[in-house]
Amino acid sequence: MGSCRLPILSLGGDWATPRNGHLNRVDFLHHLSNLETVLLHVVIVDDRDYSPPLALPGLMSVRVVASRDMRPTYDELERTLPWSD
Repeated sequence: MGSCRLPILSLGGDWATPRNGHLNRVDFLHHLSNLETVLLHVVIVDDRDYSPPLALPGLMSVRVVASRDMRPTYDELERTLPWSD
């Protein structure tokens, strides 16, 4: 099986509505080690585990939406990861 180079992953909900998109989990990010940018726009991770981006060695830009009971906390992610404005 050949390698896949996916440098940017941007997933989003609908900005025009008060509802967020949902993903069951984001542990699949572990398999995308070439990611440089992860953007989860208006998306809530249902299992509340937002730690997978922490294991991505080439990550240069991250953005997630704050969610109640997320692990690590939004503030911890913002301090630890290369945050995108």
